[in-house]
Amino acid sequence: MLLEQFLLGPILYSEQQLPVCREYKILSVLEFNSTRKRMSVIVQTVEGKILLLSKGADRCDLNLLYLLKYLHIFHDILDVLMIYANPSPFFSLPTFSVLFPLLDKHGNNNFEEQTRDHVNEYADAGLRTLILAYREIDEEEFREFNDKFNAARNAVSADREILIEKVAETIERDLILLGATAVEDKLQRGVPECIDKLAQAGIKIWVLTGDKMETAINIGYDSALFSIWGLA
Repeated sequence: MLLEQFLLGPILYSEQQLPVCREYKILSVLEFNSTRKRMSVIVQTVEGKILLLSKGADRCDLNLLYLLKYLHIFHDILDVLMIYANPSPFFSLPTFSVLFPLLDKHGNNNFEEQTRDHVNEYADAGLRTLILAYREIDEEEFREFNDKFNAARNAVSADREILIEKVAETIERDLILLGATAVEDKLQRGVPECIDKLAQAGIKIWVLTGDKMETAINIGYDSALFSIWGLA
């Protein structure tokens, strides 16, 4: 409801003072994947306005699929660390921002820094965060994008996913920041106890995650991993 009010102006009410339901036609969906770390949907309002709505991570580690491709190299490195050093429980990797670079730097994004601060606070509390942004698209731009997007989706070559991603990047740009969300993703029941029993059995436990460092640290406490490493 707040999103609609922001995009389309004041919310309409019926004579009974109840919010009026609005319908949106879904024109295209740009799916989430482990490379993009974001998802977008293109919709059309009853007035004919075409909107691109995007949600994505504010920051994440290097692509985990890329890391897994070279996991045998990291496995050798970790073995050396375990033998000759007292390694940190966190294997820190370079991070990159996902949605913030797509914002229109000359548009109405005056609260970007404030949103970044809020997201960091949410991550420190162990919450999973998402950034929301949008922009309006004219019909000509959408038609041109849609033709290329359909061609990429229908491609039968091995690089089909790469083609789709490149086309998506042409439309996911110059976005206007809407804000951020934060939700608590609780551990399943019994996770800390299970990890503790595995540790007692002499099983080494390492965690590879795409979460922000602050979120990963919080989960480390909740799951009792830190107690295993003697940091609790």
